[in-house]
Amino acid sequence: MADLHTFWNELDALPTEETPLTAAESDRLADAVLAKVHVESGEAPRKKSVHRAKSAKRRRVPVWGRALAGVAACMAVLCGVNTVNPALAEGLPFVGDVFSFLNQHDSKNQLKSDRLSGYAQQAAVPAVPESQSETGESSTASPYTLTLNQVYCDGLYLRIGLTLTAPDRNDSLAGYDWLAQNPGGEGWIEICQAQADGTLLANGQALYPQNGFVFEKVDDHTYAAAMDYDLADYNGDAAAIDCQLTVAGLTGVQNAYDADGSYLRTRLDGRWKLNFTASSGDTANRIGTVSEPEVNGYTLSSVIAAPGETRVTVQLSADTPEGATLQLFSADGQKLQCASSRPSADSSTVSYDFDAAPADAAGLTVKLVDKNTDPLVELAQWDVSLPTE
Repeated sequence: MADLHTFWNELDALPTEETPLTAAESDRLADAVLAKVHVESGEAPRKKSVHRAKSAKRRRVPVWGRALAGVAACMAVLCGVNTVNPALAEGLPFVGDVFSFLNQHDSKNQLKSDRLSGYAQQAAVPAVPESQSETGESSTASPYTLTLNQVYCDGLYLRIGLTLTAPDRNDSLAGYDWLAQNPGGEGWIEICQAQADGTLLANGQALYPQNGFVFEKVDDHTYAAAMDYDLADYNGDAAAIDCQLTVAGLTGVQNAYDADGSYLRTRLDGRWKLNFTASSGDTANRIGTVSEPEVNGYTLSSVIAAPGETRVTVQLSADTPEGATLQLFSADGQKLQCASSRPSADSSTVSYDFDAAPADAAGLTVKLVDKNTDPLVELAQWDVSLPTE
């Protein structure tokens, strides 16, 4: 909390003629903020005064200064909370959708990056509710709002951040643990036929989400989803990608089961259409190099470290064992999670998509191992150099 103390001290030193906070007021304000952080994180509140003894000449903060300082202090605290307690940060209003986009829930096929929002285009585009006459469905108009919040495209992936929100004083979403579509459920065939299952039309070409259509709970009124679309097979214009996304068939899901052992689901009213334009930019992508691409008959074809993910492509030998798979490590030994792999048509090469490499990473280690052996047999290893940002 040293940085926060410095902030308060510098703030207290601003010249002003307004009445200053008393020591007791300053302590109560600090205690309220710190207690909120500690209680939500499971720790006992600790009294820690940010008020410092001053000289006889007091500095005063004007009312407008206090308001601005309050916003700055809240953002400083929330950023710190996001670092040490992502779950708490995701539950906070206003910034919750941004933090949930950064701190993805545990998922084997969800790409993770702590730098994504810095490169994403921020947006606030509401989806257009489709009427009953347009869809032919006999459903009630939805009270919920679907909004496009972020768009990120690096030439490898197009990724979008969405929120679904209920109006104020409408608690109809409060009882659900997450929102999702129900494959095989009522109307699923019609949903797929209408490409309302998460399929994104990019300049008319259908792209399918890598990670499914799941909205994680931010609070009782807000749910957030990040959709990842692989552009490997996209053959349209990357400079201007006209996108259309239709969403229907969402259900509220509870962490409880019915008599058949299935999650308790409730169909939510609503069908929305979202139109937006994305553009691809690969200037932040870093291209890895190796001194010896071929090792033991295996060739490391390419390594691309983008802000949102790391793509590694390897060419296999004719006698590659069936359990051969890639692993990726940062310089400090941290293993980066693999979200997906994609073989070529003849299976001679395979591309793997891993979580984003650290921004300051000057090197990575790629290992090809046989996962069907215990202990793992290492088939090849490459030390990859990355240009620093």
